[in-house]
Amino acid sequence: MGMASSGSSTASDAVGLVMAGWTIGVKELCSQPSTQRGVDYLSTSAMGQAAVLPSSRVGGQIYGSSCGGGGLDENIMLFMPEVAVLSLLLSESKTQPQLQAPAWVLGARMIMTGLDGTGHWMAGMVPDAKLRLTSDLTTIHLNGAPLLMSKSKPFVAVPPAFQVSFQDVDDLKEARQNRNLDQRAVKGQNSFAAQVMAWYQALSLDAVPPALRRSMPSLVSSIGTGPWMSGSRFGDSQLDVLSIWLGQALVAKTWTGHLLSDYYLYSYFTENPGNQCFLHSSSRCGDCLWTCSSKQFPPGSFYLQDKGFMSQDHSKPCVLQSEFACPSNGIETIFWNFGLKPASELWKTLEKVLIEHKDQNTRSVFDRLFDELSSSLHQKLDPYAGKAS
Repeated sequence: MGMASSGSSTASDAVGLVMAGWTIGVKELCSQPSTQRGVDYLSTSAMGQAAVLPSSRVGGQIYGSSCGGGGLDENIMLFMPEVAVLSLLLSESKTQPQLQAPAWVLGARMIMTGLDGTGHWMAGMVPDAKLRLTSDLTTIHLNGAPLLMSKSKPFVAVPPAFQVSFQDVDDLKEARQNRNLDQRAVKGQNSFAAQVMAWYQALSLDAVPPALRRSMPSLVSSIGTGPWMSGSRFGDSQLDVLSIWLGQALVAKTWTGHLLSDYYLYSYFTENPGNQCFLHSSSRCGDCLWTCSSKQFPPGSFYLQDKGFMSQDHSKPCVLQSEFACPSNGIETIFWNFGLKPASELWKTLEKVLIEHKDQNTRSVFDRLFDELSSSLHQKLDPYAGKAS
């Protein structure tokens, strides 16, 4: 498990996109799991990093349909009881208590230990002996009245717009390899533009009730997320990180001090394990896939529907025998080439390659972006290239 702190702050213009502060392996925010859970956006002790749940309903199937376990939706309810209680008390559903997203839960804490994005240490769920109950409090003002509130672990449910239902086994296998054309829609709710706007609409400070807007920056210092639309929804992980990057560039403009976002990468996330390996370039991607496939998964540590498995062995939930789908260009190539440019340039280039190659899945989105950059540069250096004499 690694972390790329995307530092998606904005430049001086309204659609700026700057890779300032991109770091890897900040100890307080990120560390590899070994004999115990890793440090990520779920387990970090860093104050004020809001944990993103990619769900349209807070509560999952925890009330009336589950005895625990399941996907990330259910696991968060077990480890953050305050979120679970509020999703029950504030639910408008008469049959299955759930809180409709987007939704913030402020003042929440990760009360139990054992949860990270891999789900490998949940069996050791015990109350956190180091839980802060007073030192994490900060004063906010609500309607003129001072209140003490924890800034330990803000929680926010951000539902992706992506809703493709992969009914066919082969389609789902392609989706787990980032190769299904339905993942690359350019129109409608499954398009990358719709994902950008879903992120923006959920996290923009303008969407928060006016009485809370002034206090939010003192409670939320950053946004932390793992796979968003590429977890249990099986979206393209490359479009996932690009949508978050673009969306966060818009979100940051609405927050005082430009709110940053940390995007965490996993070789074996609890949902769709191994898919994030395709964010790495060639050999690194292959190494990542090997790490996942060679891992022993504890019972209950992953959530994957039966048709999602890529072998008959259902103890192996990873993307298997898929090195051929690894991109030549990884996330670092995209960051270095677009990080200091206006967000509009990434948006336009991405839209262009998705439209031009809407019927082709032989190359990844990252590789298509790099091809377009190379072609544009070649055209600038030799404006007569490709033209008939």
